[in-house]
Amino acid sequence: MLKVEDRNGNIVSLLDSGVVELKLINENRVRVLGKIENKILKIYRPANHLHYKSNSIGFNAALIENDFSFDFIELMFRGNKYFFSKEVLITNCFHLQFFTNANELQKFLRMDIIALYQM
Repeated sequence: MLKVEDRNGNIVSLLDSGVVELKLINENRVRVLGKIENKILKIYRPANHLHYKSNSIGFNAALIENDFSFDFIELMFRGNKYFFSKEVLITNCFHLQFFTNANELQKFLRMDIIALYQM
């Protein structure tokens, strides 16, 4: 198991099963971020995960910035599947953080870039 703590004290864990979890410092529950299989991070995002002002989707910064052993991202969003490299995310993302310092640090990728990789 791999665990990484971000600068706000939130913990991202990669379980032996490949499941990636997030434990926010200010919550008692654990969130599932996705699952890594064959170097592919598989993520499902419901429609309410779109940041409308920037027309982008957020990805956990600690997951992107640390060695969680994936090279590609398979994203399911609004009934569509997108497949792109981790490098596309790193090269094109921007940082947003909301509310207090205890919230999740995220890197955002615009939907116009994600749309280029629709399957």
